[in-house]
Amino acid sequence: MVLSKDRPPETAAPDASTFVKGLATAWRGGEVRPTHRQEPAPGRHWRTRSDPFAAVWPVLLGWLEEKPDLEAKAMLQRLQTSGFGEFSDGQLRTLQRRVKNWRKQIVQQLIYGAVPQPTQISTES
Repeated sequence: MVLSKDRPPETAAPDASTFVKGLATAWRGGEVRPTHRQEPAPGRHWRTRSDPFAAVWPVLLGWLEEKPDLEAKAMLQRLQTSGFGEFSDGQLRTLQRRVKNWRKQIVQQLIYGAVPQPTQISTES
C-alpha cells in the first residue's frame, strides 16, 4: 500500500458484533478500583478547637442534675441571657453533643453500675 501526503491512511473499521461480544469481558482488563472518587479522609480523635463550654460546664451539670430532661437549646438560651459568657446560636450543636455524652454516661451508670473513669481503667492483662 502506498501512502500519499494528501489522504489519511485507511484503518479497518471494527466489526460491531465483535465489539459487542467483547464488552462482556472488557471490564476484566480495566481498572480494579474506581479512580474517579477520592478515598475518604481518616477520622480524627482529637479536638481542633478549644471547648467553648469548658468554663461553664459545672453550671450546666447543675442544671442537668436539677432537670435531666432539659434540652440543650433551652440551656443555650439560658446561658445567653444569664451572662455566663458570650455564646452564639452556632454553638448549639456542640452543646447538644456534650449533653448527649453526659446522658450516655448516666445511662451506663444506671445499667452497669459505676463506670470506671479513663484514669481508673487498669492496663494489666
